Amino acid sequence: MLREEKQKSKEVFMTTWENFKKARRSSNDKVIGGVCGGLGEATDIPSWIWRVIFLICLLSFGFGIIPYIVLWICMPRDTVKKPE
Repeated sequence: MLREEKQKSKEVFMTTWENFKKARRSSNDKVIGGVCGGLGEATDIPSWIWRVIFLICLLSFGFGIIPYIVLWICMPRDTVKKPE
């Protein structure tokens, strides 16, 4: 039983990690650079929640801008524009 739970936990982590590796900056759902839109498309978390997370980190801890800029630089662009 414990081994099965450990395996399932590992599978969930790997699936999440694979989704993050596939993340692309969104060309449709973007406010500044498309980072939160891309994270929203790659994960089960909507883009507006990603925006709130970055905003809270920026306003309360002061470091939300650094990870956003790093992701903006490192995340490749979404090459396919989806019809609106």
